[in-house]
Amino acid sequence: MNDFKKNPIFYSVVILLAGVFLAGLWFVYSLSSNHTASTKKLNLEVNKYRNLITGFKVIPEAEPVSLTQENVNFASSDSNELINHQTKLRMAISAPQELRILGKEKITNTELVALMKQSVDEWTKNANDQGIRLLSGENKCDFGFRRYIRNAGSSPRGKFPKIDQQRLIIDFLYKLLADSRSSSSGSTRIPLMLISIDREPIEILDAGPTGEVPRFEADEFTPTRSFRQDKYVEALSFRIKFVSQTSTLRTFLNKLHDTGRPFAITSIEVNTASPEMVKSLGGNVVIDSAASATPTAVPAFFMDATLANSSTGSAPAAPERKVVMRQAPSEFTIQLDYLFAPEDKPATTGETKK
Repeated sequence: MNDFKKNPIFYSVVILLAGVFLAGLWFVYSLSSNHTASTKKLNLEVNKYRNLITGFKVIPEAEPVSLTQENVNFASSDSNELINHQTKLRMAISAPQELRILGKEKITNTELVALMKQSVDEWTKNANDQGIRLLSGENKCDFGFRRYIRNAGSSPRGKFPKIDQQRLIIDFLYKLLADSRSSSSGSTRIPLMLISIDREPIEILDAGPTGEVPRFEADEFTPTRSFRQDKYVEALSFRIKFVSQTSTLRTFLNKLHDTGRPFAITSIEVNTASPEMVKSLGGNVVIDSAASATPTAVPAFFMDATLANSSTGSAPAAPERKVVMRQAPSEFTIQLDYLFAPEDKPATTGETKK
């Protein structure tokens, strides 16, 4: 310590030089580490380049695929083919643009509620005008919108364009069902009782906090089966319940298929209609035409020889036939999906609050 006090400048210079030496050692070490990392990275890139030139073994039995202009052209052609195939798949899912049923992209909460109530009133009036029976009282058909029809002041909290899309799809399905009541001759209208048209309540399924169980109305349901596939196929599910004859169901399904719109039937249930339903349905029950046909005489070559020879020339009396089957009304439940590709969703941006 005394030496440092006697020669402070000398010792300070020595300490400074030692610090510079240590800093130099650290700097050299850093440069060496960076050089090693850079060399390793460069070697990896060189190997990648060599692999591109020499080619990769895509399939062990095949020749290596190298980065040549010919292979680049093949890859480009495959990419374009995949894009075209994807476009065709999207078209097969969503149908052509002119056949799609889409809600308004920009619609206010107030406007949506007004349209829902107006549509329900129009459907109810149309059913009464066409002689379609509807339940009354608590079980009255609200066409999937009971949540907003029976609760004054209630309105959706979001997803306005998709709910409007549901409204338009229900309008299409109801009118198609109402037009499916013609008899085979087209001269009469088969009795029809519409129990309900239910919808999937998309606005409440993910609206509540985690763990909260949504409260469903009578005309809301979660589909038991669906063609929905995350990231590939979206769907809006509906369920139609009605009482009528089998011909009405068959005509409805044929008409739905012939429209070319992207509907998929997921389930059909057939049950015996209750006596109360049949009584409320009204109308005359049509007897099956095959069972009520007038019987014809049996040709002689189908008869026993003795019977044939004993014939006096007059045709044998026709056997009495009884009706064994009637076109009794049944209760039908149809569950179906309206399909669309994910990018075809109505835009949720631009939704306007009250």
